Amino acid sequence: MLPWITIRRALTVLLLLPLVHFAYIVAGDFQKVLNLSPTTWENEVVAYEALDRNSAPPRRPLLVLGGRQAGLWNSLPHTLFPMPVLNRALGDANLNDIDNYLDRIANPYKPMAVILIPSSTNFVIRADKSAEQFMQNTASICAKLQLLLTKPHCYVMSLPKWPAYPDLWNRVDRANELLSYWTDANENASLIDARPILEDADGQTIGAH
Repeated sequence: MLPWITIRRALTVLLLLPLVHFAYIVAGDFQKVLNLSPTTWENEVVAYEALDRNSAPPRRPLLVLGGRQAGLWNSLPHTLFPMPVLNRALGDANLNDIDNYLDRIANPYKPMAVILIPSSTNFVIRADKSAEQFMQNTASICAKLQLLLTKPHCYVMSLPKWPAYPDLWNRVDRANELLSYWTDANENASLIDARPILEDADGQTIGAH
């Protein structure tokens, strides 16, 4: 498992993450997010595969999976040096998308550990999951990762209360509660709880009000 000091250093990156959906609209990428096909992010996966052919990825990396929010963790290789880090974020992928591409964005790398950073698109735009469905999807992905020879430890980032979606906050609280129960009972998974950093004493996202 990762030492707590490493986790804390990584979590500080969250404080610098912008609201990404506005950027989507401005950049014209929003149409991809609206496309609910499981192959929406095929071009990005193909690009990763081409990159791997041209430059060998690190051996047994800490693998970061998720959507655009995960992609913004581009400082992790420097933050966690000398630990090898490989980021394979896809668009604004939700857990269904990650699961669909798992054989291509996770299995080939034989990771020592995986950090799963769920996107808001599990609950809006690309899906409308209940907290229970979200938990089932998370557990399924981590179980599939455990079938790899390296049996990577599965770290799951807690869900933030996205300021753009206050109507989701109760569902987010319930999903985080389920994640906490599940990781407490599962020796192969851990919850990276960013809430003490991202929320104030009243449980509200810092800067959201």
